[in-house]
Amino acid sequence: MYSRQQESYGQQWVHGSHNDRIQVKAKNANTIVIQGNLFKWLYGHNVTGSTDLIQLVSDTVDELTHVFDALTPTNDELDNIKQGLFKIHRIDLNKAILFADKQQAQVYLAKIKEHGTYPRRKKETQDNGTYFGLRSTRTTLLYYHKGTEVSTHKKQHKRITAELQAYADCMVRCEVRLYSQHLRDNNLNYGHVWDHDLVVKTVDDQHALLNLPAPIA
Repeated sequence: MYSRQQESYGQQWVHGSHNDRIQVKAKNANTIVIQGNLFKWLYGHNVTGSTDLIQLVSDTVDELTHVFDALTPTNDELDNIKQGLFKIHRIDLNKAILFADKQQAQVYLAKIKEHGTYPRRKKETQDNGTYFGLRSTRTTLLYYHKGTEVSTHKKQHKRITAELQAYADCMVRCEVRLYSQHLRDNNLNYGHVWDHDLVVKTVDDQHALLNLPAPIA
């Protein structure tokens, strides 16, 4: 599934079995830094996802031990990961806002682009999405049409079935990006803090601050 790497490494991009990649950097003899979309690297798509951060990191480290001969965590180190004793420097959370069909999803996104506002965050629009606080060093909120993102980047979504594409077509994704400063200031920068309820609450709370005009009857 994964190509073997040399014994010694500093910073490398690691391709998974589905051609997505993550960046792995050796910080010191006992610490590595992993950057990228772990779920997509493991499963070949991110139309769906997981709220179990600890399991996601644990599975990623397990796969990486098959890639790097030099990566040989002890049982204690693996247990620490399973207890969530690892640092987080950035985390992207999201929820699926689902509609009856693709057209309704795109209408909702167009409404956000044209009329949406967010407290203390500048709005910036791109072809397939709208950012609030794009240049913030703390948090960014993003809305985009998942179906368009998947079809535009097919090479990055090797495991997309017709069913997953149809599901994505009906989805506007609300994504919350939390950066290092925000995580530290709010004591959210360790894995053990995060569970399913906190993931859901964080995204829901951020999404609730989006202001859209009421529809005209």
